[in-house]
Amino acid sequence: MTLKGPLLALSVSLFSGITHAEVVQVYYNDFSDTSNIQLNGFAADHSPNADGELRLTGGELQEAGSAFFLSPFTLPDDASFSSFFSFNIDATAGGKDSDGLGGDGLVFTLQTVSNTAGSEGGGLGYMGLDNSIGVEFDTWGNDVFDDISDNHAGININGSVVSVESVDEPTRFNDGDSWYAWVDYDGSTDELEVRYSLYPTRPTEYSLSYNIDLVDIFNSNPVYVGFTASSGGAAQIHNIEQFAFENEYKILVEQGNVADVPGYGGACAIVIGVLMGFRRRNKA
Repeated sequence: MTLKGPLLALSVSLFSGITHAEVVQVYYNDFSDTSNIQLNGFAADHSPNADGELRLTGGELQEAGSAFFLSPFTLPDDASFSSFFSFNIDATAGGKDSDGLGGDGLVFTLQTVSNTAGSEGGGLGYMGLDNSIGVEFDTWGNDVFDDISDNHAGININGSVVSVESVDEPTRFNDGDSWYAWVDYDGSTDELEVRYSLYPTRPTEYSLSYNIDLVDIFNSNPVYVGFTASSGGAAQIHNIEQFAFENEYKILVEQGNVADVPGYGGACAIVIGVLMGFRRRNKA
């Protein structure tokens, strides 16, 4: 089943006789229609921007914004999911660290708290979100959070911005360029993988990985999926350009453009369907 339009949402579920399964497929080529997204903080009055992007912060000091889908999504029993998004960050004002102007960064997160989460400063809007997983793109080095550099990516859990895994990125995230990111979780192996690049083709090798049982993190609860961003004593603009998500482990948007995905056409869209024969898989 394929639905097209500025923004379309359909939720269909199936009881297979063994377990209740909802299959979620979400594809946004842009955010010209945000009617199914909860916008908070700065984002509430400034999204979408003129380019059809989610604008989470606007380049002033002490700003925060977040965007989550209105309703939580159901993950499969092993919590598998795959996602793709592109973003741009542009430093504007305030303090400088070793790589120049701008702060603080953004986080892609799955969390069980609410669709109105978000906070300012070095917490990146993610701090304090219990029962969550987050992938940060951090443009300000905070010693208090054990940041490895002034420009890095990291994997965070349960609302802590002290990353369990992180990697330095020598190219500034906040020079205004588009970055492409893929975050995938294989529930059969408990492996979370993060890939990102300045180029739209999905890298073969991951940038970050971490072994974690997300079933224990989410406690089988549905999850709110979205983004948080913030600025403190340094400021920058945070924009989300595209987004794709499925509650299945698979490669999404391999060439970095949602409009090129077969079956979804050139419009931003949500497509949610039914997977037949879903069966509970027990871990060894």
